[in-house]
Amino acid sequence: MQIFFTDEDPVVAAQDLCDEHLMQPDDRLLKLLANTDILSDHPLTAWIRESPANWQWLLHHIIAQEAEREWRGLDTTEVALQYLVQFRKIMPVLCRAVPATVASPLLIGERTDFPRAMPRVYRWPDDSVEAWRLFYFSENQSGEWSRRTPPQWFVRF
Repeated sequence: MQIFFTDEDPVVAAQDLCDEHLMQPDDRLLKLLANTDILSDHPLTAWIRESPANWQWLLHHIIAQEAEREWRGLDTTEVALQYLVQFRKIMPVLCRAVPATVASPLLIGERTDFPRAMPRVYRWPDDSVEAWRLFYFSENQSGEWSRRTPPQWFVRF
């Protein structure tokens, strides 16, 4: 399970993803949002529990990934179709699971620093977004973006 926290804005972070990563949806993320007891020892789980704003950031990012896949006109694989079915089934559960302090689509409270669930060699920048960008670039130099140019930060590396 991997989320690439390449921007503070969950929509921009979804747009930053290359086609390959957009086509690898992970239904465990949906289940994690509905029940944070799943994968309780995972760094992402701990991050989600730290603040309602973290939970909401991830939900917005998942929705933005789905919109980005559709906008780019990416072929929907069997995995993506199964994910979409799961997403539509679990949305009512997600709406019930929203922490009480998250009552609107706006981020409530302070989002905490993104978890750095990546190899240690990439964790050195003080800024977690910069660390994620460095990791993403280093591990993904052959990525392709349909209907979109690679993010400016990707090109500058």
